[in-house]
Amino acid sequence: MILKTFLSPLTQARAFGEPDWGQGHKHLYVIPHASYGDLLALQKIFPKKFLVVCHESAATSIASGALGGLQVECIPGDGVQEAKDRISASLHGEVPVVLVEHGFSVEVLDDILIKTRVPMRVVVSGRDDELDLSKYHTVLSLKPFAKSVRFYFSDLIPAADYSRKIVQEYQLRLSSRALDEHPALKGTLVRACIAGLKKRQFKEIIVDAAQSGKVLKGGMLLAVAWQVSVDLKKIREERVGIVLPPGIAATIANLACLLAGKIPVNLNFTVGRASVESAMQTGEIQQIISARQLKGRLKDFPWPDQMIDIADVLKSIDKIGVLQKRWAILWSSAGSLADTMGLPQKGDHEEAGLLFTSGSSGEPKGVPLSHRNIIANTAQIGAALRLDDFPTLLGCLPVFHSFGFTVGLWWPLINGPKVVTYPSPLDFAKLLDAIETYEIALYVTTPTFLRSVMKKAKKSQLRSLRMAVTGAEKLPPAVKDEFEEKFGIPVCEGYGMTETTPVISVNRLENKESFVPGRLTGSVGPLLPGVDVRVKSVETGEALGLNESGMLWFGGANVFRGYLNNPQKNAEVLQDGWYVSGDVGRLDPNGFLYIEGRVSRFSKIGGEMVPHGTVENQLIELLQEQLGQEVHVAIFGKADEAKGESLVALVDTEIDTTALRTLFQQKGLPNLYWPKKFIQVESLPALASGKLDLKACQEVVDQS
Repeated sequence: MILKTFLSPLTQARAFGEPDWGQGHKHLYVIPHASYGDLLALQKIFPKKFLVVCHESAATSIASGALGGLQVECIPGDGVQEAKDRISASLHGEVPVVLVEHGFSVEVLDDILIKTRVPMRVVVSGRDDELDLSKYHTVLSLKPFAKSVRFYFSDLIPAADYSRKIVQEYQLRLSSRALDEHPALKGTLVRACIAGLKKRQFKEIIVDAAQSGKVLKGGMLLAVAWQVSVDLKKIREERVGIVLPPGIAATIANLACLLAGKIPVNLNFTVGRASVESAMQTGEIQQIISARQLKGRLKDFPWPDQMIDIADVLKSIDKIGVLQKRWAILWSSAGSLADTMGLPQKGDHEEAGLLFTSGSSGEPKGVPLSHRNIIANTAQIGAALRLDDFPTLLGCLPVFHSFGFTVGLWWPLINGPKVVTYPSPLDFAKLLDAIETYEIALYVTTPTFLRSVMKKAKKSQLRSLRMAVTGAEKLPPAVKDEFEEKFGIPVCEGYGMTETTPVISVNRLENKESFVPGRLTGSVGPLLPGVDVRVKSVETGEALGLNESGMLWFGGANVFRGYLNNPQKNAEVLQDGWYVSGDVGRLDPNGFLYIEGRVSRFSKIGGEMVPHGTVENQLIELLQEQLGQEVHVAIFGKADEAKGESLVALVDTEIDTTALRTLFQQKGLPNLYWPKKFIQVESLPALASGKLDLKACQEVVDQS
């Protein structure tokens, strides 16, 4: 409910919820992050002046005085009693108090709130101008005033009911709503790209390392894609298949599809013919953009009768037309350019791109990602991985992979770093050359690929790299530790899935301005801003606390709305707008997410749930200790007449199971965790992304 709307030449401020001004302001308002502009806008909602209490590291020297009538009290990091006394005195005098969480450790903050013993409300702000979530990792700075700020108020939390869990739940819920109601998410992905490229028309956007470092700046990239889109408009079908590796050609093809009003469908050309045919049938794809050279290599791919060769298109492109369009880009606004192209203004929940799941555990499913999904997730990624830290990105993950699609393609076009592309994540020597030559700062990959890079790299080749982010599979601690020890570069595990566009959380560089760590070993990092989560009992479906282990349900603007033409599966994984992930995990009090396994990767043995991932990690640790070398292990369940299920271990090294069992028992691990059978394989089945091929692994186990 909107309580009030205050108009001024600077800012419009709106309140959502029930701030309850009639209670004499005897309660505290707790806000996780805020800029001065936000707090000044908040004054338009409060009927009287209020006191801001914040950590001394979260304010600049200007905070010591009045700014726009704003009274600010800076508290040292351990100033629990000082903060409590100041808050209590103000509330006693019926002066509202806004406590800014940023900068306080969770322990100190809890101590302040418990000792103050007053009712409180959680407040979250959202800005309506540029979609900028960077305030989630900045100090209380003098950011430009927003034209419009929304404030979301939680229900009143009685002093006796206070807990970190309740505050955390409200913050996630309100932050998710604040992002979901941002007006930019109602727009279109293509207009967001046009605005981003127009703004950076003289800056390098993409460098193709496989084409001798060919560069396209924002203005020329947009002009070329615009020209290519002229012919793509003649295609009758709504969806257009794209079969191309990462590079300038794939970027132009995807952008040109959007400019032509088409939906790009990047097809996985590394899976079998049957899977591709299923995807093409599901997506009703009749036309494919690819390259003749690639077609010659993919003999088993179900090519349609007609194919658009992107190489031929770019060679024969109307250069006069490109120059004319480049001139229009120079002198026109982004909005007028989009209007000239006849592009719709509203995209919102409509399909902007179609991906297919990797099929690691079954038949690939079509995942339509909306304009809202992609725009939101690129903003969320930008908040966690800031351009100041990462001006260059290595884009080598396949575009048909959700991380390659969002992180490697759309993020650089909208507002992300310069991307240096290379067509294969497996050509590690060339990747290392690209990192060194183009001074890459951010490398997004999988643990499997990172392991190979580590074996081949010289420290001098990685001197520009500030961080490596891994996803798609669990990051083995041994790989992380060895890489960091060898190169001095942090390895940060992230987490996501195609259905969430994909990024949910990621560890990041340490923030010197905050007591909250940037990364924690064993965690997949803090949730991205705007992501909401619920935890449910695996057995009963009952709601659990966020800090308890259970099935993870995700909500937010980056969560998809259902598989394409698959109502049965949608009924399984979507509940009231929440995505039932199938993963088991929990949050800690600092908001770090821990993934403990998949429901499908648990075995019920003798009535107890045994997590495959936990057993894998324990065996890997023991085997590496025993053999002094890296070992890969995958645990799967198999029907067992006596106990319902038993564990089977796939290993890629010959092992002494008797000696291993002795170590296993000495460590005090439960007998239920000991595999009934070990199967030695040359290598564990994997997908092109490096992710474990669960379906193929299970087939090996079932046939044993």
